[in-house]
Amino acid sequence: MRTGEKLGWFKFNPTLWMFDRISLESLEIQGLYINVLCLYWIREGDLDSDMLIGRFPKQRENLEHLIDNDYLELGEDGYVTIDFLDREINAAHTRIEKGKNAAKKRWKTKVE
Repeated sequence: MRTGEKLGWFKFNPTLWMFDRISLESLEIQGLYINVLCLYWIREGDLDSDMLIGRFPKQRENLEHLIDNDYLELGEDGYVTIDFLDREINAAHTRIEKGKNAAKKRWKTKVE
């Protein structure tokens, strides 16, 4: 399993995307934003500004635009916070745990 595959997918609603203010930004900003979302997801919310700049070194100005315009929140500790993805990450962990418990229960029933 590759890094980041544990959680699989996150919800993406095209209608919300198209009617959100991000759709009014340049395609370069939109592309960077969705890439940041994916990196945040893969890292399960463990993403700081150094990692962002390291991953997108030529996009420093656009990263600052995303932060300055509240698309991304940067805490005093230098870590990025994306609230809706944090909720999705928690939901994904819950799904994974429920799946594991159901598999254990099925296995236990078959063994007995």
